Amino acid sequence: MEDLARLFGRDDVLALEREVPGRDTRDNDVGVFNEHIRGELARLTREVDAPQAADERLGIHGSMLRTTVLHRLEERIGVGVAVRDVQFTIGTGCRLIGTPYDVEYSEGTAFGFGAKHDGKVVSIGTEGQAAGGVGFYLSSPAEVDMSITPQGTYEFSWFAAAEAPDWRSFGGLGVTIYADGDSTPVFTRQVRLWDVHGAGLLQGGTGKGAFASASSPALPGGFGPIPLAPVIVRMRPGRRLLVWMWSWQISNRVDATLALLSTHVPAVQLCGSPPLVIH
Repeated sequence: MEDLARLFGRDDVLALEREVPGRDTRDNDVGVFNEHIRGELARLTREVDAPQAADERLGIHGSMLRTTVLHRLEERIGVGVAVRDVQFTIGTGCRLIGTPYDVEYSEGTAFGFGAKHDGKVVSIGTEGQAAGGVGFYLSSPAEVDMSITPQGTYEFSWFAAAEAPDWRSFGGLGVTIYADGDSTPVFTRQVRLWDVHGAGLLQGGTGKGAFASASSPALPGGFGPIPLAPVIVRMRPGRRLLVWMWSWQISNRVDATLALLSTHVPAVQLCGSPPLVIH
């Protein structure tokens, strides 16, 4: 493989480093990301005026919905479920990195504890806000344009056990990248997977797909949906990137409603090329 890389002149392209900074730096970087997520959730929450994450309030249908939640969580975290093979197709001149990641994050009703070890995050939307994700550090001794593509899946479902004309629920995925501990991201992109404006008795919906291929619905007169990834960023010697892959959802309080979102991103494909300069 190294001979092939040299044959195609890709030695400098494939030179990557995964050096992880100390705990204080990691804690500070997670805090910066936390502020970003809180700001994004606050902005999105204005659409529904949903409160902050609170105790579960599911009304008279609580027992049924709790059972549903437990069953879904068992599926997501692998309790009693057979291990599945994970297969990836990796392009020529690319690298695959995987768990364990370097940092993890969860907010509200998202379950992200231990996510950096398996790439799994699950969130339950009954009221308020939820977000969770994983991140990794990346640097290169050469100047490279790096294409970053998460390898994994997402799955969501929402359900109303009673008439819920005032229910609002929506959620999606995001990729956010920081450089050298700066508080302003060098890149951030979010997509919305579902958006419920009221639901009828026993109405629900589901969806699933590849994390990288997720996209928001195209706007009228636009250029069509834009997938979440690949993301292309410029890497330079001495520049350290922190790449976050995350999920989020928001719901207002309506009895007998529930939304679930799970993501599993066990690896990331990195493809590099020399910077393109147009004169």
